Amino acid sequence: MNRVVSNHLAVFQEHRQKLFSVAYRMMGSYEDAQDLLQETYIRFSSENLEIIRNPAGYLVTMITRLAIDAKRAAYEKKRVYPGPWLPEPILDGFEESMVLSQTAGAAFLFLLEELSPVERAVIVLRDVFDYEYSEISEIVKKRADYCRKIAERARKRVRQEKQREGPWDSYARRDQAGSKTSHLASHIASHPMDEKRKQSLLISFQKACNHGDLQALLGMLAEDVLVHTDGGGNVSAAMRAVIGAEKSSRFFAGLAAKFPRSYTVPVSIGGTFSVLQFDEKDQLSSVAQFRMDSGRIAEVYAVRNPDKLHTIQKQIDSSLWLRVKIRIYKRLAFFIR
Repeated sequence: MNRVVSNHLAVFQEHRQKLFSVAYRMMGSYEDAQDLLQETYIRFSSENLEIIRNPAGYLVTMITRLAIDAKRAAYEKKRVYPGPWLPEPILDGFEESMVLSQTAGAAFLFLLEELSPVERAVIVLRDVFDYEYSEISEIVKKRADYCRKIAERARKRVRQEKQREGPWDSYARRDQAGSKTSHLASHIASHPMDEKRKQSLLISFQKACNHGDLQALLGMLAEDVLVHTDGGGNVSAAMRAVIGAEKSSRFFAGLAAKFPRSYTVPVSIGGTFSVLQFDEKDQLSSVAQFRMDSGRIAEVYAVRNPDKLHTIQKQIDSSLWLRVKIRIYKRLAFFIR
């Protein structure tokens, strides 16, 4: 009996990272993804390994179907959520960091929220993990040609919802061109920034906010910048997206004036430039992810809901290097005020 359990566990652990990657992109929540992993293992442990020819495919199928059901069940909770809903952020470089991390950032996951659970599953499996439609059809129990139509319809729906030309337009032509290489992540996410560039941008941004320098802020923000804030009804946050450079610059300057002793630390989430914000008591108060375009901030996703900050706080607690980095930036903030 112990040997059987051990065999199941060994197979599951071998594919655990990919399973978490699928579950997190489906749910946008670390805790929900962990719940799906646990449920998947419980069900998998009762299966006969000798008759499972492809354990990886079997496990992905199982967790994807569970995720579809879970997203359907969570619809009402999402519908009545106060203000914008943003995914729970996870820092890059930790145990649960995911392959293809650009598609684990807020920009990509926020777009996925426009889709139905089945549409989301098709897009995740096709556009992130490069599954063939014949493989996806077996997972979501739809014909392969219908799965292709689902993907095309989902991309079109996102374009219409966003009411703008963007990464999905160029990407929607991928299947027509016959290419198997995914370019969605590179269009959605910002290009990686080195530590010096992050520090320079952060210092300039902080100075402009602290001094209420609207002209400097306008120079850092794209004209049509969007700022999304998720407070979850637990803390103050904008109930709708802040649109445009002028309104956004005033929004940031107002926040800095409201929390004059706060400080920020640059990090990477989903392969993009992000910051952790701490209050005067050194408590993590928000996590912001930035989408850059032509050297300017084009979109901001700021999570302030305390319920969505637990995972990053655990990551901070487990990393001496990160705690030292936070102390350094706290001291740096004192000199740039």
